[in-house]
Amino acid sequence: MKLNILAPFLFCILMAASCGNKPTTTEAPSSVFEFPNENRTEDNFPAFWTAFRNAVLENKMAEIKKRTKFPLKTKGIMDEDTEIDYNENEFDEMFKLFLDMPTGLNPDNFDETHLEYISRNKEIVFEEFKNPRITNLKDMATVASFVFYKDKDGWKITMLYLDDDIYTKTGKRALSNK
Repeated sequence: MKLNILAPFLFCILMAASCGNKPTTTEAPSSVFEFPNENRTEDNFPAFWTAFRNAVLENKMAEIKKRTKFPLKTKGIMDEDTEIDYNENEFDEMFKLFLDMPTGLNPDNFDETHLEYISRNKEIVFEEFKNPRITNLKDMATVASFVFYKDKDGWKITMLYLDDDIYTKTGKRALSNK
């Protein structure tokens, strides 16, 4: 009978003894998972936009090109306009002309250029059925006359909508008509 009363007591003592403090170490375990830094790969659009915007405002063409998929597709403003590609060598001249092209999006200033639009918009807020917008799949975004696409390498410019004047100035006018 004494054994039946002592058994739970002994069990508690053994449990308390085995739950003592474990030795501590200053080394991190080797299996610790680190989350990827989305800002480093510009995998999220706000991080991409910030880096892209800074590159444009500082006129760093090499940085802008890193965020562009080549050959870059362009299209006129009409649905029937033909897609025209620009390679990396043709990009600098065309992109400078594009930045001076009006967006037509600012109701207070329809002549606001893409450069002014980029400067004015430190952050992009997407709204349904409005420009700027992002697709439901969250892998394609339209901002002013830019089309951005996200793939395994992050966000990139994949298309620009250009005025006819830019095609003429870059020598691609004959190609832009069907």
